[in-house]
Amino acid sequence: FSVALRKWYQRPMRNGIPITPSRHLLERKKKALIEIITNYVESPCEEVKNIAHFMVKHIGEICNYFLGYKTNASAEALNQNLQRFIAINYGTRNSDFFLYRIAVHFS
Repeated sequence: FSVALRKWYQRPMRNGIPITPSRHLLERKKKALIEIITNYVESPCEEVKNIAHFMVKHIGEICNYFLGYKTNASAEALNQNLQRFIAINYGTRNSDFFLYRIAVHFS
């Protein structure tokens, strides 16, 4: 299972240079992933079945990664920093000034 996924996951190259992602590439990747998943949905191993069902549920997000090779990590980092900033400034009475400080700090 891991060998098939690793081969599917590798970024396509042409003459040692990564191919620019396109909708056509996304469709090929999606078809290949569906083929891999269908081979393992009926596996006797419960863990492999769970992974296959998880991948079926999140196939859109998994395939969208290949359009720009980006994740939501930057949004998660911003959210974490914002939550930390709010926790440090907990108890601020003037909400307008607090929102102003957030805007200044994160701009």
